[in-house]
Amino acid sequence: TTLTPCTAPLNPTTAGITLSAATLTWDAVSGSWGYRVRYKQTSQPWSAWAYDTVTTNSYALTGLPTGTYYHWQVAAMCDSTGINNSSFGSYVTFTTAVCNISLSTSQTNVICNGASTGSIDLSVSGGSGSYSYSWSNGATTEDLSSLSAGTYTVTVTDAVCSMTETANVTITEPAALNISVQSVGSSTV
Repeated sequence: TTLTPCTAPLNPTTAGITLSAATLTWDAVSGSWGYRVRYKQTSQPWSAWAYDTVTTNSYALTGLPTGTYYHWQVAAMCDSTGINNSSFGSYVTFTTAVCNISLSTSQTNVICNGASTGSIDLSVSGGSGSYSYSWSNGATTEDLSSLSAGTYTVTVTDAVCSMTETANVTITEPAALNISVQSVGSSTV
């Protein structure tokens, strides 16, 4: 008998990437018994592939080192003996998260004394990209505007890394204008 060709799974995706884990998913292949997954660090030789067989269209990787590049592939198995397998699909590359948060700010100072025209532009780099912000004035956004003169402190927390970093920014304003009126001479009418 002739075997029906087994087709490679489509739409491989890497989701839920953390410091030490990732979930590999792909579209289920109709008539497939299971899947053969292989993965390795991109810096490792071809002989370093790790293989596993699963019966669902997802695979959880755990215990991975942080900040490491990986690639993986999946093939469909259309029978349990492994005789009728598809070829491996395309390579999918991902990187585990890193926890090196770095903050930088730029500011616009108040234009006129007593006004609220200042602003702070905050930039965060490193970490997982899933940040929350807590400003000393109660704001929870990345950037601030309509600020009066003063010092503002922000604490940025990375949800994945459970790491925080803090920065202080001082918004200044020009001195208040002082006007003094002097009488010049006197006249009698």
